[in-house]
Amino acid sequence: MHGGDIYSAKVKYDFSVNVNPFPLPFKIFCKYIFSFGSLRRYPEQNSADLIDSISKKYNVSPEKITAGNGASEMIFSATRALMPKKAILISPCFTGYKHALESTGSEIIYFSLNEKDNFDFTEKKISELKDMLCKEKPEMLFLCNPNNPNGKLFSKEIVMQLLECCKKNGTFVLLDECFMDLTGKADDFSLIEKIDSYRNLLIVNALTKTFAVPGLRIGFCFCSSNEMILKITNQLPEWNVSVLAQKIGSKLLLCKKFISETTKRLSIERKFLSDRLEKMGFKTYTTDSNFILFHSENEKMLKEKLLEKEILIRDCSDYENLGSGYYRIAVKTHRENKKILSSIRKVMGA
Repeated sequence: MHGGDIYSAKVKYDFSVNVNPFPLPFKIFCKYIFSFGSLRRYPEQNSADLIDSISKKYNVSPEKITAGNGASEMIFSATRALMPKKAILISPCFTGYKHALESTGSEIIYFSLNEKDNFDFTEKKISELKDMLCKEKPEMLFLCNPNNPNGKLFSKEIVMQLLECCKKNGTFVLLDECFMDLTGKADDFSLIEKIDSYRNLLIVNALTKTFAVPGLRIGFCFCSSNEMILKITNQLPEWNVSVLAQKIGSKLLLCKKFISETTKRLSIERKFLSDRLEKMGFKTYTTDSNFILFHSENEKMLKEKLLEKEILIRDCSDYENLGSGYYRIAVKTHRENKKILSSIRKVMGA
């Protein structure tokens, strides 16, 4: 189950998807309109111009990049390229990894983070995961940074420790950094600068969340192994990235000022929303991203009650290591955040 199901019910405010709530610069919308004239042509099959723009943005050689129809296609293609017999997932984490592994018949082993530690990696947990990696020797380990659904960043040091351990055991690490840019802390936490140091590292990213373009489907994958990039690319269908996605994606990657400005605004709104939820009696979990995980001991029907008010939130009961009473909401504009807080108060009878 994912967020964004605005089709099966009437939804005015969608807090279930974690995309940037602030509007793109007007010049990008103009580029979008002008791109429609290209719909009569097939897209560039190898997405060369888009990959070149990604290369310049992240300072990674083009031959170490492949592009796809959103991050989901990259995750599925990487999993099919490796065909792991066994894989380790951190719990809780994005449910799409499980979906990809199930499609290849892989054995899934869960490593659970503790709720009392805000689902963060403690020294004890790092040691336990290393022991599991040495014992199980999986072909893949999936990590999401910042993690989803709680939004917490893992330090470079933690991820690199795990990478070193995986390197010794022949394990590939798929590191999902799709929300990294929206934290405003990519320079301190992203491992993109380490891509050449680890041939067992796959980094997946997308423009979906940063620029709020889930309908365009623009994802990409980095790996220093040319052989692995080729294997992943060979899993992709022809013309998998549309003309619009390629053209607009190349322009979006130039919007550095937009990212820096919106992350500052998101930080302010995240604190506002978290503080108000805490005051209303919910337990909120520390987040560095544009979404908040919270828990209610008593309210198990919050999603349904808010949907009656045409507000959609993400019920997180289907996440491994969570359960009923866990919810996730996106951080939006101040007006929208005030709206959902007011609506929660009403349905809770506060």
